[in-house]
Amino acid sequence: MWFLIKEGISGFRTARMAILLSILAITISLFFNGIFFLTFNKINSVAGELKKEFVIQFFIDPAVKVNPEDLIEMLQAENVVESITYISPDSALKEMSKSLDIPLNFIIDKNPLPPTLNVLIKNRYVQEHFVNNFINKYTNSQEFIEIQYPQNKLALLEKYGMAVLFVLVFIGIAFLISSILLVIYTLKITIHSKQKFIVLTRLMGGTNFYIRFPFFVEALLEGTI
Repeated sequence: MWFLIKEGISGFRTARMAILLSILAITISLFFNGIFFLTFNKINSVAGELKKEFVIQFFIDPAVKVNPEDLIEMLQAENVVESITYISPDSALKEMSKSLDIPLNFIIDKNPLPPTLNVLIKNRYVQEHFVNNFINKYTNSQEFIEIQYPQNKLALLEKYGMAVLFVLVFIGIAFLISSILLVIYTLKITIHSKQKFIVLTRLMGGTNFYIRFPFFVEALLEGTI
């Protein structure tokens, strides 16, 4: 066994060019697949952040005497809902005053803003199909004056998200195939450089394990490097 291990290590001395090509091929494969993984992870992270900000606004009709907590409990029962925030008319007026930089509470006599429920959708359900099904359940509900959501943003996520995913999958498959081919042809070069060792070992009655084990040791060291 120790002889076979030494024979595998000796390849680094007797076939330096072949070993160098093998290590280079593995390095290039890892490098490009690493770039693909990091790119995919970054795009996936950006898409996740955009989805985290996807909120549907349910404007409650002030004329309907309903407890907001009952509405929150009703909406929270939906699978697509992550969390719900209740915005009172006074809070909504303050937020509008901040955004416009105008003290609206001193300008207007009566607060026209209705109470609002900001419904945050779970990331995996931020898709047109799920969102439309969810909204359609409450479109004609008498408790709500209007339901608003960033429709254009959702359409862009659907359109460009699928396109980017398709391109990334195609690039990933191309990198994987090229990496496999690169390593295969490099291994063929390495085996060709050891042709004499293989022939002599077979002539001396060497088994497949006896011939292959040094290559395994050599490949293990190359991969580690």
